[in-house]
Order: sequence, then C-alpha cells, then structure tokens
Amino acid sequence: MWSAFVTTIYYQMIITYAVVYLYHSFKSPLPWTDCFEWWGVPLDGCFSRLRTARVCDLIRKSLVFAGVNATGSVPMAVVSYENVSVLIPQSEYERRFAGCAHGNISSTEAFYSRFVLNLSPSLAEVGYVQRNLVICYALSWVVIFLVIFKGIKARLLPQCRKRRLTYDSVVGKVVLVTATAPYIILAIMFIRGVTLPGAGIGLRYLLWPRWDTIFSPDVWRAAMEQTFYSLSIGTGGLLVYGSYEPFRRDISYGAKFVCLVDFLTSAFSSVVVFSVLGNMAHTLDIPISDVVNAGPGLAFVTYPDALSLIPFPNMWAALFFAVLILLGIDTQMGLCEVLIDSIQDTFPVLATRRTVTVFMYCSACFLIGLSLTTQVGLYMVTILDNYLGALLVLVTCLAETITVGWVYGIKRFCFDVTFMTGACPSYYLVLTLKYLAPATLTSLLVYTLYTFPRSSVDEYVLPLWADLFGWGLVMVGMAPLLIIALVKLAECGYSWQRASAPEMDWGPDDPKYRTMYHQRLDEVGFQQLDYAVVAVGSRKAAPVVSLAAIPSEKKPHGAEKKPHGVEKKPKSPKAAHHAAQL
Repeated sequence: MWSAFVTTIYYQMIITYAVVYLYHSFKSPLPWTDCFEWWGVPLDGCFSRLRTARVCDLIRKSLVFAGVNATGSVPMAVVSYENVSVLIPQSEYERRFAGCAHGNISSTEAFYSRFVLNLSPSLAEVGYVQRNLVICYALSWVVIFLVIFKGIKARLLPQCRKRRLTYDSVVGKVVLVTATAPYIILAIMFIRGVTLPGAGIGLRYLLWPRWDTIFSPDVWRAAMEQTFYSLSIGTGGLLVYGSYEPFRRDISYGAKFVCLVDFLTSAFSSVVVFSVLGNMAHTLDIPISDVVNAGPGLAFVTYPDALSLIPFPNMWAALFFAVLILLGIDTQMGLCEVLIDSIQDTFPVLATRRTVTVFMYCSACFLIGLSLTTQVGLYMVTILDNYLGALLVLVTCLAETITVGWVYGIKRFCFDVTFMTGACPSYYLVLTLKYLAPATLTSLLVYTLYTFPRSSVDEYVLPLWADLFGWGLVMVGMAPLLIIALVKLAECGYSWQRASAPEMDWGPDDPKYRTMYHQRLDEVGFQQLDYAVVAVGSRKAAPVVSLAAIPSEKKPHGAEKKPHGVEKKPKSPKAAHHAAQL
C-alpha cells in the first residue's frame, strides 16, 4: 500500500509533464524544434536539429569509438573525445566537420530540462514552485477525482440503487475511452511509422537479439520491474480488483487473457516507437544506438525530437501525448482505488462517504506532490521511482511468494483455489509459487542489493543523503510487515507453527460459503491442523483447538453435532496421510 501511495504521487507528475507537452503541441512551430528566446531561459550551447542534423560532438564520438586512426605522409588532424584521441587525414576532417553545430544540447533537450523542468544544477538548490507545473498538476488531480470519486462499484444502500446504476453507465463510458482510444491512436501511428523511410533500422534494432545483453541480469531485472508495474503486481491493485469479483469464478482464463493483452500491447507500442526512431536515425545519418534513450528522456526528449522530423509534426505530437495521458489516467485509477478502498475498509464510517474520502485523498496527494513541481522535481521523482517503484515492489513480491508457498502452505492455497474456482491449480503453478518464484526473486533481490547504483540524472550523481532518504522510504514500507509478524509471533508464544496458522475465523465472508468451506476442510483431512486461539491481551498461546470444533454460522440440515474440543478423525487413510504431511 505504501508503494502504491507514493507511486500515485510521482506518477501523477509524469502525467503532468505530458499535459504540458500536449498544450504546447498545438503551437506552430513546435516549441522544442528550435531554441526560442521566448522560453525565458539561457540558450547557451543550444542547437536545432532542423537547422543542422550534424553535431560536432557526435562526429567526434563516432570517429573515436570506430577506432579510426590513419597513418601516412598526408597532413593529419587530431580528433579527441573523452580523453581519447585518433588521427584522421586533414581532408577527411574538413569534410566530416564542415557545417557541424558546436552546441552540446539539442533544442528538444533544452526545452525539457530548461523550460519545462527548469532543472537546478544540484539537489541542494531547491528553487521555487513553478506555476505552469502546479496548474497542470492540479488539473490532473481534478481529472482523477472526477473519474474515481464514485468507485468501481458504488457501495450504496438499497434505496440508492438507481443512483448506482446511473453512475455505472457513466464510468463505463470513461473506461471505454481510456481503454480503447490509446489503441486507436497507436494503430494510426503504427501505419504512419512503418511507412517512414528508415523504419526498418529501428525495427531491426528492436527485434534483432543481442546475446551479450539478453543474458545480463540488469535486463531481466528491468523486465521484471516493467512486468510488475504493468500488471499491478505487488502494489495491491490485483487484490482490490479481485474483491469485486464473485466468490466462485474461474479466473484462470481471465488472468491469461490479461497477461497476453499486456504483452501484445507492449510489443505493439515498441514497434510504433522504434519505427519512428529508425526514421530519425536515417534522417540525421547517425547510429540508432545514439538515438535510443532510456527513462523519461525517451518520452519527452527523443520521441518528440523524432516526431518533429516527419510531416505534420503537430498532429503526431498531440496524438502521442494524448496516448500518454489516457494510459496514465487508466493506471492512476487502479492505484488510487487500492488506497481508497483500503481506507474505507479500515474505517467503515467512510464507506458511505466516498466523495469526501476521494476528495481528501486527492487533496493530500496534491499537497504532498507540490514538492515535485520545484526545480529539483525530477531528482525527487528519480529517487521515488528507484526505491519505491522498483526495490520495494520486489521485496513485497518476494514476501508474498514466501507467505503463500511456505507460511500459509501451498497445499492449503491449492485447496482454497479449488474451492473457489472448481479447478485444481496445475503442477506448473504449484512449482512456480513454491520454488521458482521465490528462488528467482531472491536471486534478483540479492543482485539488486549488490549492484544497486547511486541515483543519478544524466551525468549528475545525487548526493548520498538522497539515497539514504530512499532507503528510509523502503524501510517505512517494510516496517508494518515486520512489526505485525513479530507481534503475532509473540502472541503465539514464539511458536512458528501456531503463528503461521490461519485464524479460527479464516474463511469466506459469506456464511453459506464459510460453512461449506469448513465442511470441505474436514472432509479432506485438514481438521488435524492445530489452530492457536489467543486470549485478548495475553502474550501466551491458549490451548489449541481443532477447526472441526469451530461452530459454523449455519448448520446444514441433518448434520451431526460434535462436542466442542473433540477432533474428528479422517474418514480415510488417504485423508489421514494428507493431513500428516501438512
């Protein structure tokens, strides 16, 4: 929950950047295509790719990294880059460097870092709150409030059913737009992208495997982080959405469908992006590796730069940033629901005051997020994303797999899944939950902790106290898990077996299903498991009783009543053997 809360704050800031760019996309010419004085920022070192596609620094870099080093009696010229020098003929030097720009920052980079962000040179220089970002940030939160202030399913009293039905129809239209419009826009951009000259350069770079990279742990860690984020794993989103499903429903097909759609969407979006980047490399006559950038720079520097080189750049820029905003709203809807539903479940008095709860939540997030609108906002977003969006989610997912596979027990978990869906989990799922997932996540966590780099933005490495602040945020997210586990262990007399056993009232919330659940447990032999009953205020475990001794809320007709404290024996040797293993 802590990770979801912080993510909503800084992810909303990324949506804010997209809103700023969408606003400027309707200006002609596009403001990032040249170094304009109306920006009101220093323009030293700024150059425009529309005026010159050749940059002296990039030419030096390509010559040095290519290992060009001529010999002979002809006049030579020295080319240096990052303390490395090579010799080339003077005539070749004059031909390559004729008319190149001596700037060190493109107009697109300058627009992003100097105009939109107004980035300070260091984290110590906080600067001031920027009005344009505050306005767009507030507007973004207003949109989120209007979308979610009634929730996925309104929890209203019976006399308000008509209102709920009206709301559901409105929400359906909102979700229909945010879920389908990006695909329509991406399809349009796909057709345009693959027909551009040089699109094949970008697609080859995307699809051609580089084996030295594909086996790198960093690549798999980045893939894991993207998978967790796109599927809302480890942040509570799946739990919230699952709470709205019927108790008995086979979700296996839905889970496979969601994963498939997520994969196809990512692949389709990658083709759209890299086809345009290939055109940029072709137009500027530079290697595709010099074009591709990682992080926010790809969305707010590289891709806008590439779009400015194709016909009708304003239209394509507006479509691109509209996609970013719609996808961002869709993501924020899920993240905000995690926190709001948790608040309402914890404080039932707020369950009937959805609008007030959502307003207070959005207002609190807006006020906290104002710190991200300062001149060091990008540095803070980087810290939050590195530690809360990546590291804490990895730790949370590892804890979940260990809890399900080893604490709660994979057999008990399979029993629950079978009871709810009517289908027994496959051997692959059992092996994955109990062995493969914990082993893989543990390996990635150890590697991440061992190689975790200092936070940086471009060439600026953030101070040590910034990373310590990030570690502190991770500890805040982990503290409740550790505290609750230690308290539970103490209440159970420091018995791991008793502390890890489910509570006596564990089961479906519906009394009908709870009775069936307990009866089914008795039938398969789970009644042999011991369940600790702890007196309120006592630190010692009370006498152990059997699940069979728990009185059901509804006794089936004709059922035999058993005296409390008497355990029911397994009905077959197979059931007894199954219970003994557990």
